[in-house]
Amino acid sequence: MTKPHAAALYPFLGILYLSQNIRQLGPQFLRSLAVSLLATLAILLPLSALTFKYQRRLILYFFRFFLTIFQFFFPSAKTLTFLGLSLPTWSALILTMGETSLLVALIMGEVFKKERSKGLFKAVIAHNNVLMGPLATVTHHHQRQSGHKTRKVKDSKDDTLKAADDTIAVAPTDAMISDRELRHRKRDMVKSASAQVGQRILLWSMTMPLNFLPVAGPVTFCYINGKARIPDVHRRYFDMKDMTAEERKEWIKRREPQYLAFAFVCQGLELVPVLGIVFGFTNTIGAALWAVEMERDQDALRNKKLLEDAYDSKSTKAGYINGHVRRFWQSSTDHRGTEEAPGRVVTLIPYDEFSERFTHHDQHSEGQDDITWGVAYKIPESKVAETKAYLDHREKNGYETHYVDVFQPGSHVPVVEKAIVYIGSTDNASFAGPAPLDAIAQQIYASHGPSGANKDYLLNLAHALRIVAPTATDRHLFNLEERVKELMLREAGSQEVFDQMLSKIIVQSKPPTVVPV
Repeated sequence: MTKPHAAALYPFLGILYLSQNIRQLGPQFLRSLAVSLLATLAILLPLSALTFKYQRRLILYFFRFFLTIFQFFFPSAKTLTFLGLSLPTWSALILTMGETSLLVALIMGEVFKKERSKGLFKAVIAHNNVLMGPLATVTHHHQRQSGHKTRKVKDSKDDTLKAADDTIAVAPTDAMISDRELRHRKRDMVKSASAQVGQRILLWSMTMPLNFLPVAGPVTFCYINGKARIPDVHRRYFDMKDMTAEERKEWIKRREPQYLAFAFVCQGLELVPVLGIVFGFTNTIGAALWAVEMERDQDALRNKKLLEDAYDSKSTKAGYINGHVRRFWQSSTDHRGTEEAPGRVVTLIPYDEFSERFTHHDQHSEGQDDITWGVAYKIPESKVAETKAYLDHREKNGYETHYVDVFQPGSHVPVVEKAIVYIGSTDNASFAGPAPLDAIAQQIYASHGPSGANKDYLLNLAHALRIVAPTATDRHLFNLEERVKELMLREAGSQEVFDQMLSKIIVQSKPPTVVPV
């Protein structure tokens, strides 16, 4: 879980991210900024004309007391000026501009919400190739030793695995929620958002005088109003995950120190005259970057739950399919690589097409058979819709569903009929095609994406194949594994360090029944 001091850095990371990705975010940012600046001018001019004189007079009363004290130590304090303007004048200017920034952020907040949330927030999520999915939670089963007896204590929930007996639960997807329930949730969220905006405007009005007090006043103001804006920090993220009101409250409650640190810094940045308008957008980007990291943890939990459900199935079958060749010829920009540096993952090539088009470009084509080994998992009937929806979303980068029969040695009768398999055809946009084996190995070794290192994917696939079918041959896979391990050994510098690296990569899961080949 993110620590409070780390959460406080995300507003600044938002500024950095915008500067580094201005080409991708620039058009959206400039449109939103133009609307904000027009609103700022529309509020600043009449606000200055009507209140500046009175605010300066009020600040002057406060300053007279402090200046009288300071004059004993600094005789020139009373006449101190900057660029020809006195301290009370500067204070009134800053206060007026700060009020304008807050008015734009609060009163116009609903107008800009679509621009900032659906625009910048969603653009950052998409740019980082994050797979948005339903809420995953972890239940910890606590037990307490009492004499010779073990007594169960009340379970607790969060989203971090801590013990072997922790259980993961995944919320229903859209496909499993009725239209009526979805409409009901959205209506409740809109009502809640509108009520909170009104409360924030009232709170801002009541706490605004705190800014008259030096240092402690603005700090207190940022703390109070920052705490009030916590529910809005990830409202769009929660909407994308279709979380209920109770789920949102529980999520925030478990991370309240982190959200408070983030919101406090955001509020302080938005108090900066003029630039506060810009910071309002970079704060949105910072919130999106934080959501990216949290959703990657969520995706790992969903993947683990999917595997647990599969391994728990009594109908898990190891076997092979006919008529296909497995190759690392599919680009991965959403799991094991990025748009800038794609990774490589496997796809299945129909054997006839492989023989006709690719034998001259593949060094393992000689003697290549049409058998591909793997494991078929039977998903519990109650979780079919949820799992299928999740897999369709996860495998969206060029893959399509196909239906194949799964066989085991010694029988021409399939052990599984019409198993679903995801295949990236040779005409999909992410098909990378053949390349020299050393080049593929180097790409896999260097690539890293939202789901982790590309080499982890390769090494675990090779490891799993040896467990499922110990004598099965897949020269393409095993030769790539050998070359990547050579690169890892070179990086490690010694066999001992290499072994430690490898032990951290290989997933030690309960294997399905091994098939003698």
